[in-house]
Amino acid sequence: MTQKKLGLFSSIGIKSHNLMICLAATTKRNARLSIQNFLSFLCTALLIFAASPSGANPSDASSEPYIGLSAFAAMNPSFPCDSWLRTTRGLNKPAMAVLWGTFGNSGACMERFLYQNRNRPHLLEIHFSNQTCLEVEDGRRCEDGELLRFNERRQPANTQDFNQEVLQNPALQNRIRDRIRRINQWLITHKNSNTKAVVSLGLEDEYSLEAFEKIVNLFQEVNRETPLDFETVRSPEIYEYSLEAARFAGYTGYLELHPGSPTETPDLSQYPIWTPPDGQPPAKPTYCITNLDGVSTPRDGGVSKSVSFEQAKGFITRHHDCMAVFLWHAPLQGLQPVLGPRPGDGAYRPTNAVPREREFTIDSGLIRRFNCAMRTWRNDSRC
Repeated sequence: MTQKKLGLFSSIGIKSHNLMICLAATTKRNARLSIQNFLSFLCTALLIFAASPSGANPSDASSEPYIGLSAFAAMNPSFPCDSWLRTTRGLNKPAMAVLWGTFGNSGACMERFLYQNRNRPHLLEIHFSNQTCLEVEDGRRCEDGELLRFNERRQPANTQDFNQEVLQNPALQNRIRDRIRRINQWLITHKNSNTKAVVSLGLEDEYSLEAFEKIVNLFQEVNRETPLDFETVRSPEIYEYSLEAARFAGYTGYLELHPGSPTETPDLSQYPIWTPPDGQPPAKPTYCITNLDGVSTPRDGGVSKSVSFEQAKGFITRHHDCMAVFLWHAPLQGLQPVLGPRPGDGAYRPTNAVPREREFTIDSGLIRRFNCAMRTWRNDSRC
């Protein structure tokens, strides 16, 4: 039960061992036909079992994913929770994605989401840490609420700093353990029987293989103290990091990807093949999450990384076999468009350099349109 909840280490060693025995047995030339037929049947069953991730619920592979509008800033007291909750009305399986600690410490909006949807299936995804603040080359830095803060170091921490310190810095390791405990206790206290809870190991991480192994080990340590009441998600900045992780001790949690720029993939259909550690065929239908993070709806002619509501519906349709699909709205994250010298050259910039001091908004007229897009993604009705 603990392994299934955590989704970190399945019985992958047992699976591989059984598969090798199975393959060896079926190739014995002197085996009788009836035994070969039985073993062939057994092998097929084992292959199916080995291909299924320990952290995934087969029911989530249905044609109805969890759907929601990203609410990364929902822990900020000024987040427009009432307006955001209205975007989820009438959804069969509403979803909420929150970034822990970056924008604030309040769990009130998450509590309201769980209570409002207590009588129907719903998903709460918590991103454990904000790894994007380590991208100092883009002018970012980790402020209050982050695991590795600027004001402690006197200089911005980058990805290489984090990967090194997570291996060598006991204070950072303790901070990670404490955060895992807090998130787990919060979920134990507030989730209900209809809540599916998943926790990413870091939003758009760039962990080295050694750092990722350490992060996983820290989650396991806490799990041995108190069983973790959630499943895990890998949310890499670059897909290849997940391939490296797949070679590490059989990680089989969910994989989350953010498909990138609509100018590079206009139909937003890009989803690289996710090969599980056992080498079986791609398992996208059983344990993937997609999020338009960084690509805002609705379309803004001055910013290339924006899409229409029709394109957003198409994004849900193309990824409906994932466990969850999220749309993204820049002003809800405290970002506003800044126009460039030519149409399409603009970009979304924070309203304040300090995430906890940003302004978070959503126009009242867009609430209905987001709700429409997430409810009617199966048909051609315009939102």
